[in-house]
Amino acid sequence: MLERGAANDREGLARCIDSGATLVTEGGIETTLVFRSPHELREFAAFELMLEGLHEQYSALAPAAAQKPGAREDLLAIYGNFARVIHEAGLRPMLDTPTWRASPDYLKVLGYTERDAVELVNAKCVSYLREYFAKPDLPDVFLCGEVGPRSDAYQASLRMSVEDATKYHQAQVGALARAGVDMIHALTIPYLEEAIGVGLAASSASVPYALSFTLQEHGVLPSGMSLGDAILRCDAELAARDAVLPKYYLVNCCHPTVITLALEKDDPRRSEWLPRLRGMRCNASSKTHEELDNSTVLDDGDPHELCAHMVRIRDANPQFQVFGGCCGTDARHIQQLVCKLSAKSA
Repeated sequence: MLERGAANDREGLARCIDSGATLVTEGGIETTLVFRSPHELREFAAFELMLEGLHEQYSALAPAAAQKPGAREDLLAIYGNFARVIHEAGLRPMLDTPTWRASPDYLKVLGYTERDAVELVNAKCVSYLREYFAKPDLPDVFLCGEVGPRSDAYQASLRMSVEDATKYHQAQVGALARAGVDMIHALTIPYLEEAIGVGLAASSASVPYALSFTLQEHGVLPSGMSLGDAILRCDAELAARDAVLPKYYLVNCCHPTVITLALEKDDPRRSEWLPRLRGMRCNASSKTHEELDNSTVLDDGDPHELCAHMVRIRDANPQFQVFGGCCGTDARHIQQLVCKLSAKSA
């Protein structure tokens, strides 16, 4: 057992994954902040709240100066609430850093132009979460470094080569690895080459990782590739490069009905790729990606119905072990989810 505040628990997380233990993540941090907090969220960049006040100490963090007082405290409280809900159900929280947008291109768009900004932003997000969860009244958590796509997650308009994707993601993946995360979670990946690039970057950084594709309403990736093909080809390409394979694959940022479509597609190679798919982080809303992009109000759906559907998918796919929320979900959805998962396991 690691002491509270220890650098990481990669071995402990690996044991949980290998044993098939149920792990539960937070819900939609970004949509919670956009629609339910007083804080501005530029470019969906939740990490900026964690940097409140640090511009006075670090010139590289000057763009975060506009954060309102209490921003970091409010963000940490959201994490703490998710962790308590999961822990009270007898499950181990596995939380992601708020770094989905903390990669080089988005940092430049937001005004972080200094060379060490990627390293500093990601390291501070990890350290503040580690410090927060070292408090004796909070549960132990696994902490994963969250990486997002370089461009629009709902489209595959900017298509990098594998080599370019590896080079792009190396800076952030390396920073999160050096900061001591338990593993890397690459979320909302829209096409194959970017997933391979993240995998190569994580393998190079000697940090365990998982890859999560997003799906359009017809149950395929934004690139048009099927989920099964993406998983099989990603594993094959990584193996051909002697890289460490992902611990598992997930699907995120879509509704369970979309995941069901993907799983029900006729595929003669299903038995090869389905065991590699181990989890899902679902949107509260059944709206399409385009509809969500154009929404001005939060569609938080029906927590009971959402989680019941997720559990039905788990029942049909017992290898699933990682569950959580994405856009539109909050502590109510995670509460319903852990209750249903715990009831099924009892």
